[in-house]
Amino acid sequence: MGSAVECEAELAARLRNLTGLDCMVPAVSGATAVENALKLALVAQFPKRHVLALKAGFGGKTLLALTGTANPSYKDRIDPLYADVLYVDPFAPDAETQIEAALGQHPVAVVQVELIQAVGGVRRIPDKVIRYLDTHRQRFGYLLLVDEVADRHVPHRAVHAIAPARPDAGPAAAGQGHLGHDVSVCPDAVFAGGPGEARCGRVRSPAVIRNRYSYEFGYKTVLNVLRLAEALDLPARVTASGALFAKLLNEGLASCSNVREVRVHGLLIGIELDATRWPLRWFRKRLYSFYLYGMLRHRRFHGPRRLLPI
Repeated sequence: MGSAVECEAELAARLRNLTGLDCMVPAVSGATAVENALKLALVAQFPKRHVLALKAGFGGKTLLALTGTANPSYKDRIDPLYADVLYVDPFAPDAETQIEAALGQHPVAVVQVELIQAVGGVRRIPDKVIRYLDTHRQRFGYLLLVDEVADRHVPHRAVHAIAPARPDAGPAAAGQGHLGHDVSVCPDAVFAGGPGEARCGRVRSPAVIRNRYSYEFGYKTVLNVLRLAEALDLPARVTASGALFAKLLNEGLASCSNVREVRVHGLLIGIELDATRWPLRWFRKRLYSFYLYGMLRHRRFHGPRRLLPI
């Protein structure tokens, strides 16, 4: 595997090739990666304080990561949360107009985006919204944070087909789910030189964070995952598997009148149900339990079959 220094250098180079961003900051979870990216962006943009996030997005369940989550059910009775947050529905017909109004009225430091909203229904953000946010960064002076934690299930080239040319920060995930080790990536230019030099007294550089904490095991874990993904040609396999899932699910559910749409992006899969009808309306809050029960009882599932009662 090599020394810790060699592992860190190789990992940084691989992430630079994948994202186009120069710096790497370690994290222990997707939520922490989002928190790191938000903190670094807000410090770099001081005294601007506002964050603009898209509705139905999900940044994680830690206090600052919840900034990217508009759904109040995740934030009920949790305080204190970051206050200067604006939310816009990216699927609204006038989404760009709403975004422009928010940017014009508030000193927005960072715009937080999931290109494919996983928790929000496996929905891809409309291209016109991404193009608007990409092309107006210099005009309004905000940083663009692209959250790719959930997109670990999507081939990287598929994500970046709709990504901005170069985001300003991006929490990326590489590991084994919540037991994995995630990273945030950002450009050196955000933290060094020019007008940002005065702000660097607060953070100085992402390297300060990296050097303060020992993270050798985490770097090696992420590096192993990236090497294995390359050796297995994982993007091609995910693309093929996703196409097969899309075909089989669309064929198998074609006769089900309660299924509105099947959305498949790599191995991110969403099945939208018509919950306005009975009995789905009645079962809406616990319907997932029946699907989970059915999957666990399937003959191909080899895990323990002793289940909690529904």
